[in-house]
Amino acid sequence: MDRYKHLYTYLMVVMVLVLAGVLAACDSSSPAQPTAVVQPTVGTQPTGTVEVPASPVPTTSNSDASPTSVSVVGVGDPSASFAEGVQAYNSNDYDTAIAAFNKAIEASPEFEAAYVNGGISYYAKGDNETAYAYLAQALALDQEDAFAVWVYGLILYRANVPDQAYEAFDYLIQIRPKDPTGYYWRGYSSIVLGDAESAYSDFEDAARLSPDSDMGKGAAAALEKLNNGEEVVAVEAPLPAMKDAQAPEPPQAGPPTEVPAQPGSLVADLGFRPQKDGFNFPNWGAAPDRVDMTPDDMRRMFGDQVCASITNGCNLTAAAEAWMKEVNQVIQGGHCEGFAALSLIFYQGKQNPSQYGAAGTFDLNIEGNTALQRELAYYWTTQLTPPTRSNRVARKPSEILDVLINVYKDGPNAAETYALEFFQPGFKAGHAVTPYGVEDRGNGQFAILLYDNNHPGIERAMLIDRNAETWQYEAATNPNEQSDLYQGDASTGTLMLTPTSVRLGQQVCTFCENPGGGTVGGSTLAAPDAAQATEYNQLWLEGEAHLLITDKEGRRTGFVDNQFVNEIPGVEIAPITSSNLWADSPEPVYFVPVGIEFTLVVHNSDSPDPTNSSVSMIGPGYVLSVDDVVLDPGQLDTITFSPDGKSISYKTDYNESPDIFLGTAIGDAEYAFLVKGMDIESGGTMTINLDPENGWLALDTLGNKEEGTYALIMVRTDAQSEQVFGHGGITLQPEDVAYVLYGEWKGNGTPLPIGIDHNNDGTIDDTIELTDVRE
Repeated sequence: MDRYKHLYTYLMVVMVLVLAGVLAACDSSSPAQPTAVVQPTVGTQPTGTVEVPASPVPTTSNSDASPTSVSVVGVGDPSASFAEGVQAYNSNDYDTAIAAFNKAIEASPEFEAAYVNGGISYYAKGDNETAYAYLAQALALDQEDAFAVWVYGLILYRANVPDQAYEAFDYLIQIRPKDPTGYYWRGYSSIVLGDAESAYSDFEDAARLSPDSDMGKGAAAALEKLNNGEEVVAVEAPLPAMKDAQAPEPPQAGPPTEVPAQPGSLVADLGFRPQKDGFNFPNWGAAPDRVDMTPDDMRRMFGDQVCASITNGCNLTAAAEAWMKEVNQVIQGGHCEGFAALSLIFYQGKQNPSQYGAAGTFDLNIEGNTALQRELAYYWTTQLTPPTRSNRVARKPSEILDVLINVYKDGPNAAETYALEFFQPGFKAGHAVTPYGVEDRGNGQFAILLYDNNHPGIERAMLIDRNAETWQYEAATNPNEQSDLYQGDASTGTLMLTPTSVRLGQQVCTFCENPGGGTVGGSTLAAPDAAQATEYNQLWLEGEAHLLITDKEGRRTGFVDNQFVNEIPGVEIAPITSSNLWADSPEPVYFVPVGIEFTLVVHNSDSPDPTNSSVSMIGPGYVLSVDDVVLDPGQLDTITFSPDGKSISYKTDYNESPDIFLGTAIGDAEYAFLVKGMDIESGGTMTINLDPENGWLALDTLGNKEEGTYALIMVRTDAQSEQVFGHGGITLQPEDVAYVLYGEWKGNGTPLPIGIDHNNDGTIDDTIELTDVRE
């Protein structure tokens, strides 16, 4: 859930900044707070003032509705004024059109189409800033008006803000996925951004959806140019036709109607508010121009023990490098946990937002702010590490209420704060938010007030039924999207709390050789509690497959028939809060205590198409992985990792050519071995086995009936240097076993001896020397 896709909140944030006179809204570090006023062109201003809110925050804490946009009650016939405006626009009399649409707005303040056409009229005059404001106001009234979103995107496109135009057209695709318009214009936004690959995909969709239309033919022509290696030139934004709509009934004269108050009252209030203490920018997923965890962040989190050497900065160990890679891969689904945690850390004064560029949290800017990007990634990562992970507790809905009420009743002086995590069944589509209050709505009904980082500046609520022990939360901006409704009860275990305080100290490195030890480098963080230093083998999966762990007694943990089970004593899981509303979440990370023997099945039980996955085991001082595992629908392959991290066995009933990696600490050095192109025939088994005492690495593909040729890359790192060897031509006959005699290798530029056991009888029959052929 966390990948920010719906653009409504984004449009509202842009509106705020535009009205403050900032066209490049996403680059602003100080968005305006007071109400801004749209001043139409002199001579066309209506009798009343058209006011556009400078914040999308509803006036009640439990509402997700768009704000009321016009402060006046007008008179006259809005439909007649609207028709006059359309006629004037069609005659190219834009000033008269603007005056007429403003008159329609004055008479009917919620006349959404009048805002749309007023914005188009300003757009025709070349006044992009005012056009922005009118279209944003229309979207505040109807966030799914596809026509308004299209015009909004055209304004951004013509104003040469292609990244924001791309987001507008991306949102148009979300609400109109079978309309070629969004794909066509998102494609041309990508052309302006220099991303021909993304443009190609969008042009394909536009041409497929409407092959006979002008738009479809234009997309096909662009595709032909791209296929021929020709340059595609951005097209000009067109001048839209008027929107045809009926005016809503104007409000009646007389005293204002009293709005009934929501039942219930606040029973706990931390004092946190999204429009002040949250971030003004939304959660994001993959972004090549932004930074996540770095070796320095790893050292800060775990101490010097994650560094193979610190002579020229922290050169990570093989296990730490692999772990950081896995974290940075998974975090591409979203940074919600980091938002939830860091906003509370700032609120409690544990860190100061001024270190990252602004006096207050809501005033911070994320663009180009690598320090803040890394900090959000850092606190996202703590969900995977003790003591934070071990203090995340799944509770009944009533118990969640009790914790928050008991702690937050002290307001800003609360002794603790919490992130709230929730998941779809099977721990899918996880999300993390910031709870800051509890409202009692009577009859056992409660609302937990939330800052949801997918909706910056907006107060949202999770509904709790204490009597039924159920909870529900609508995570999308569109409540009609059933797939976005999260719900659970006392039995699901999918509602969790994580305290903030445990994130602030040094975290336990469960993949280090000495998890509870190690110095802290230059960090001021307190060392972790040694009691947290349980050693685990962590299992990570990248891709759309599932994992199933089975121990020697036949007990299982993982997915069985698409249902999650956990039968193995001592095995823990960390469901990850980083997926998005339009894709499944990543597989949980599995923590298997060191010493437990198990086999691992990787299976494609969900997708109707072949999937490509990677599976890694990261343990105390070592990492083993199998990459490029292609699984047909229904296919399952078996991997056996030894509990001590010294061997991998991979068995398949299909022909496979995965890449196998093993990295470990041996003595005072770190070794990493990568074997590429290990051809495994149907029914065959590939095994890699490390013997540190004798200084060799054995590899075989027993069960193959034909010879195979493989590539080997080996890296040795110590405190003084890094030595690398590469060779692309190791050939094994069926039943051969190759022994890589790495202990006899002399370093860069020297040959690597390989022993060959032809009959797999434990005796080396031939020894050859491979030359280093790296380019």
